Amino acid sequence: MLKLNYTIKKLFFCITILLIYTSIQAQNIEINKKITISKDTIYLGEISNININIKSTNYNIDSISSRFSHKLPDKLHVYKERPWIKINNESWEKQLFITGFDSGKFVIPTINIEIWYKNKQKTTNLLIDSLTLNVIPMPIDTTQAYKPIKDIYNIAEPPSQSKWWIWLLLVLVLVAFIITIIIIHRNRKKKKSIEAYKFNPSITPIEEAKQALEQLKENNAISQMNPKEYYTILTDVLRRFVFRLYNINSFEMLSSELYIEMHKYCSSKDWLTRLQNFLNTSDLAKFAKYSPTLEERYRDYEFCEEFTKYLWDQEQINKQQYE
Repeated sequence: MLKLNYTIKKLFFCITILLIYTSIQAQNIEINKKITISKDTIYLGEISNININIKSTNYNIDSISSRFSHKLPDKLHVYKERPWIKINNESWEKQLFITGFDSGKFVIPTINIEIWYKNKQKTTNLLIDSLTLNVIPMPIDTTQAYKPIKDIYNIAEPPSQSKWWIWLLLVLVLVAFIITIIIIHRNRKKKKSIEAYKFNPSITPIEEAKQALEQLKENNAISQMNPKEYYTILTDVLRRFVFRLYNINSFEMLSSELYIEMHKYCSSKDWLTRLQNFLNTSDLAKFAKYSPTLEERYRDYEFCEEFTKYLWDQEQINKQQYE
């Protein structure tokens, strides 16, 4: 009875050991590796293709990385290295294209490979054995006559490859762009000038000025419009009135030129002083971002209203005297 119990315990122990060993073995990835080289002997400058294939029999491979364990010999060169390509869940492949620039027998170093599996929780390192690559010179047909070596001479750069035409093209494009901008600006300015001189001949200059000024007041422009826009409209009303009344090119004049020109038609020093103050305030608001007070806005509005009426009345008196 004791012997039977001992035998059962021994059998149970062996089964346990076997299960533990099987479990440990099952946790390790089983890998088959295969490396092939298209040519182990190549001519100078010829390319040899190295193909590495890794396959797992019990786990899906998540990713693979690799590198040479030592530096590649100086006379060898990796012409192209393709990344690891997944063939399927178990198999991956990589290709290396190697060439040589000097004859001799060279050793391609071993390749260290790191494999990730179990959702990149496990890694396994693998070593690919080194390879030998023999590089030989191209065969020469000695039966053919040798040709003398020619001297080195410079070759002029073809005109098609010269860069001067690119710079010339850029300059021409820049000049054309500047000319186009100037023409557009002049056309806009000319169009604006033509629009400024248009008027309705059925109403008198004073009636037109009154209507424009009343429209400003009705739209609450005196207090609400921004200073630049308000003073632009106000000075345009005065310039249009002067243009129609005296037939002078008032829209093309500077404020200082208009002030001097008005000395021919207005003999009152008081009105000329007020005109100068108005033009100065207008230029500051339009070109110097000056913001006149509400009092100044109303003052200048009333000046335009009163000055146009004064000039109109004076012109009518002059006409009556002339007649």
